[in-house]
Amino acid sequence: MPLTVAQALEIDVFTGAQVIAGSKGLSNPIRWVHVCELPDSGQYLIGNEVVLTTGGSLRTRAQYIEYIQSLALAKIAALVIFLGRGLSKVPSYWRELADEWAIPLILAPPGKSFVTVSEELIKIIQAEAAEEAKRRLPRSEMVVTNRLMAFFQDVLSGEIAGRGIVELAADRLGLPPGGDYSVVIFRYQKDWSHTDIFKAIAEIIQVINEAGLTAWCVPGEFWRGRLTLVISIGEEDDKYRQIQAVKNLYTRLKERFPRRKVTSIGIGRPYSLDELPKSFREARQASEAGGRRENKSTGEVSIQHFGDLGLYRLLYAVEDKRELVSFYRESVAKLVEGDRSYNHDLLKTLEVYFQHEGNLTETAAALYIHRHTLRYRLQKVEELTGLKLNRFEDRLTLLLGLMIWQMLRGEREVFSYPNV
Repeated sequence: MPLTVAQALEIDVFTGAQVIAGSKGLSNPIRWVHVCELPDSGQYLIGNEVVLTTGGSLRTRAQYIEYIQSLALAKIAALVIFLGRGLSKVPSYWRELADEWAIPLILAPPGKSFVTVSEELIKIIQAEAAEEAKRRLPRSEMVVTNRLMAFFQDVLSGEIAGRGIVELAADRLGLPPGGDYSVVIFRYQKDWSHTDIFKAIAEIIQVINEAGLTAWCVPGEFWRGRLTLVISIGEEDDKYRQIQAVKNLYTRLKERFPRRKVTSIGIGRPYSLDELPKSFREARQASEAGGRRENKSTGEVSIQHFGDLGLYRLLYAVEDKRELVSFYRESVAKLVEGDRSYNHDLLKTLEVYFQHEGNLTETAAALYIHRHTLRYRLQKVEELTGLKLNRFEDRLTLLLGLMIWQMLRGEREVFSYPNV
C-alpha cells in the first residue's frame, strides 16, 4: 500500500510537526513531493503530492486564496508550511478549506529545511516504488485474478476507502483508470457449502471469461448464499446493456450449475471505484425487491435494476430504519398479526388489490375468491387499521405500509426488527 500522510508524520524528520487543520485527510496516500510557491501551483500537479511552501511569493489576499484553492482542486495529499519571513501565520480560510477538502495542513518542524524534509520523504517513496516493482513482476493469471477479487472485496467492505487510496490500489493492480463499475447480486435458494466454494469460484471465473465480460466475483459473499459480482461494460454503461449482460451471465451460470436455483438478481447503478459500496447496497436492495416479484407461474427469475424500484428507492434512502418500523406499526402491523392469528390472508389480499388498482372483479379473480369474500376481507383491513380504502391518503398509507413490511422482511439478515 502507498505511504500515507499519517505514516509520513511518524518519520523522524517530522518530529515536532503540527497538524493544524484537515486531519480527516491523514489517510491520504502520497505519490510524490513538490515545492510549490506560485499562486496557480495546482495546475502543475496531478494529485496526491505533498506540497512544501514558505508562502514567499504570495503577496495579496487574492493570491493566498488562489493558491490554496488551486491545491485543493489538484487534490494534493498534504500541505507542509514553513513559517518565517514569507508566511508568519496561516490564514484562517486556509484552515477552513483544508478541513472541508480533507487536506492536512502541517506546520514544519522548527529547524528543518525543504531539502531535509523532501529528501527523507522521497527516499521512502522510492523504496516503496522498488517494492511495488517486485510485486509487479510477471505472475500467473490466477494470482492476478485472486488479487483483484480481494481488492473488490476490501472496497465493498470499506477496508479500502477514500478516492486517492482506491485509485492508487486499482492502478497497481492494472485496472484501467476512469470508467464506472456496478455490483450485481445473484441470490441462491441454498447457501454454498464450504467444501464447494473454491471449486465454484474457479468455475464462475471461467463462466465470466466465456461470456466475454469484464467482471470479478467477491468471494466473501458466498457464505451468505449470494454470488456477488463487480462488473464493467465499458464507459457507455447504461441500464439496458447492464441487464442484457446479466441475462447472458445468468443463462451461462444456469447451464454450469443446473442444481442451484437463483431466486432473484439485483443490479446496482454504476459508480466510480471509490463509490462502489453504493452500488453494492443498491444491488442488495434490488435483489431483495426482485425476490418479492418472482413470477411464480412461470418460475422466471426476476432481474431487478435499482433504477426501476420506484417508491422503494425513497424507502431505502431513509437512514433511520426506526422511522420505517414506526410507520409499519402504525399502518399494517395489525394485519400481519391478524394473518398470523386467524389466517385471513389480509396482506395478500391488499397486495393484489393494489396490483389491480382497486378493481374488485380483477382482484377477486386473481385471488380465486368470490367478490363477497373480497369485500369482507377489505372491510377487515379497514376495521383493523382504522384506514379507509376510499380515501386517497389512507390508501397511500396502506400502500407504503405494505411496501415497508415487504422491505423490512427482506432486510432481516442485516437488521433486527421486532414483530416484523
